[in-house]
Amino acid sequence: MSKKNKTLLIIFYIFLFSVLIKNSFSYLDPDLGWHLKVGQFVSETKSVAWEENYNYTLEGEKWVDHEWLLNFLSFEIYNRFGYVVLSLLFSFVALLVFVLLNNFLLKKKRLSGLGFFLMLMLEVLGCFGILAHIGVRMQVFTILLFLSLVLIINEYLLTKNKRLLYFLPFLFVFWANLHAGFLLGLFILWLFLIFNIFAPLIVRRFVKRDCIKIDVLAKEELRTFVIFAFVSSLATILTPYHINYFLFIFKYSDTFYLTHILEWLPMWYAPINYYQLFYEVIFFVAVIMLVIDKKIHKINFWYIVLSFLLLLTTFKARRNFPLFFVASMPFFVEVAKVSMSFKLKPVWFLKNNFVIFFISACMLCSSVFLLLETNFTNEPFSNERFCRSNPCVLLTKIKELPKKDWTVYNGYTWGGYFIWQWSENKIFLDGRLPMLLKNGQTIMEEYYDFQEEGRAAEMLEKYAIDLVVDVNSRAKNYNWFEKNFLGLKDVPLKKRNLEKF
Repeated sequence: MSKKNKTLLIIFYIFLFSVLIKNSFSYLDPDLGWHLKVGQFVSETKSVAWEENYNYTLEGEKWVDHEWLLNFLSFEIYNRFGYVVLSLLFSFVALLVFVLLNNFLLKKKRLSGLGFFLMLMLEVLGCFGILAHIGVRMQVFTILLFLSLVLIINEYLLTKNKRLLYFLPFLFVFWANLHAGFLLGLFILWLFLIFNIFAPLIVRRFVKRDCIKIDVLAKEELRTFVIFAFVSSLATILTPYHINYFLFIFKYSDTFYLTHILEWLPMWYAPINYYQLFYEVIFFVAVIMLVIDKKIHKINFWYIVLSFLLLLTTFKARRNFPLFFVASMPFFVEVAKVSMSFKLKPVWFLKNNFVIFFISACMLCSSVFLLLETNFTNEPFSNERFCRSNPCVLLTKIKELPKKDWTVYNGYTWGGYFIWQWSENKIFLDGRLPMLLKNGQTIMEEYYDFQEEGRAAEMLEKYAIDLVVDVNSRAKNYNWFEKNFLGLKDVPLKKRNLEKF
């Protein structure tokens, strides 16, 4: 890489980091409160949680905290150094995703000129697309570990270096103790084995053009990978919960919560994230170019399979977009390198030092303005900006009342806040266990039963509720594109059919 590109890349990382920091302080994750409270429990008792202790509706139920280690570490950092350091750490982990990804792309693809510039543009778009799903959120670590797995597989596919596989068991032990996303990692691990067996047959039978490169493992290499895949799979039981984690996850099959929590909805549900939508449109354009441009050839088939698989997961849940972004970049770069960088001469502005200086200066100035506007705070649960969407004032008034033991019906998104700020009073539900059963259906369904027309009084009496702390649903106003192409209709403000405190 040229010295000019190295300098531009460093400035690019500064810009990304400022965007990530600004995002981390732009909202308070609704689940952060319970993450900290569970981490505090681990810290004080030197053990992990086995029983539900925060929701009176599920009291005594067995549960498994699949993020116990990350909860513990987050609490320790928050308790010792404050929210600012915790936010900076999560922002750095998100930045590390881009650094590791680019290290692989630039090392293996040797991009320069237009290809290098296109890579940075796609990453800016991808960065803004993933902002809704990162911040001080535990899934940031799954994005990093998922990328690590993809890079190990991709590197092994290219170099056949067996020493790379020794990292896999350690990766999965660490991942299994940090976040449930390791289940997707196991799926990708075994998918790669299936790919190596069937990919040559699929390409020979269904792909008539010489646009696909089939890079698969030899028999001996495949046997070695199978051994490490087995060891890595077994390594995931090296947690305090052992096999109980899997028993807990597969015990509950109800999917009601998947259709009622925003980040689990498909990406085309409102509100539309246009950064994600535009990124996926560009992906389809790249696929069309691959199909119709006869000069494009030798695109790694594994990159295509992995990209399409993760694309499908975004159709299932928008929270998977960061994983699709990570998986798709190697495919994007190969298409850009073959289709553009070699066919088009580097455009003039990429050779013009003044233009490069101007772009760099714009990114640095933007970084400064973003940091100046950042809501730096070490008191997230009482910060004025965060309190606009959290019941800070309401909770203060409740604590001033003589009654201390309330049977409360709380808003779902406020559950984590109450667990941290009002731990002396158990609540109705929070974001941890929406799939657990209560009265023959999930607790999330019980929660929505309160809001059905004509059922409020019945449900309030059923649970003997004496305090309701819930938020009205927001009005939804859609733009011309959403109304005419996506068929979405405006939704007026709807007040809960419940008495307010």
